[in-house]
Formats: sequence, structure tokens, C-alpha cells
Amino acid sequence: MLDTKSSVPQSSGTVAAIVSTRSTDATRLMRYGAVSAVNIVGHQSILFVANSIGGMPGGPANALAATIMCLPAYLLSRNWVWNVDGEHSLRGQVVPFWVITIIGLVVSTVMAAAAQAMSGSGLVVNVAAFAGYFFVWIAKFFILERLFGRAAGS
Repeated sequence: MLDTKSSVPQSSGTVAAIVSTRSTDATRLMRYGAVSAVNIVGHQSILFVANSIGGMPGGPANALAATIMCLPAYLLSRNWVWNVDGEHSLRGQVVPFWVITIIGLVVSTVMAAAAQAMSGSGLVVNVAAFAGYFFVWIAKFFILERLFGRAAGS
């Protein structure tokens, strides 16, 4: 009989851990993308209603949309992407999430204003605002991985 335990190299546990970690990272990244898609649809809908239908200026309408969508984004990120439950840490989770959200709002607003000044095209303004959020979105994943990943014990 072949002893399968002795034919498996000692490093296989390490390899399995790395494969498991990569799989978890990929799942988190896909879920983070899905949460972001929900957030984008909600944000853009609120922005459209507030600005185009309600007549609110673009900057305040953008801030309103970001503020409203921050709570679902936080809860979905914390609970579904990183599988963290239990008490919310104001200092360790809530405040950093809001700070990142505000940075995204500021960056996107500055880029949108610059695009407006340079081109005047509504499409260019939308693309610039999205690009501003996108750059912050990438950094946000890694920051949240540290905040929520630590809380989840990963």
C-alpha cells in the first residue's frame, strides 16, 4: 500500500494556505466590486433625481448622494465582503470608512470641477468624477482589508 501522507511534501500545508488566501482575496474583491456597483447605481440615481429633477446644484447633490449611499456601502462591505459581524468600532471602522468616503467625494468633485472648467462637456465632467472615485476606490479596498480583515480574523 502506498502511504499518501508520506508522499505529500511538508510545504503542502503552506501551499494550501496560500491558495485558500488567494481564493478568499478574489472572493472579497468580487464582492467589493458588486457592492460598488450597487453603490454606483444608487449614487447616480440620487444624484440624477436631486440635480436634474429637484434642481439642486451638482456639488450639493453629489454630496447628498454620497452621504445617503455611505451607510449601505459600509454595511454591505463590513457584513458581506469581509464577513464581520458584532459591534461596530467607531474609531476602527466607522470613522475611517467615512474619511475614505469624504476623500472620494472631494477628489471626484475637484476632478469634475476641473473638467467643467476645461471642457464644459457634461460627459467629460461625469467621466472625471467617476475617475476620481475610481482612484480612491482602489485604495479603499486595501484600507478596508486592513480594517475589516483584522476584525474578521483573517
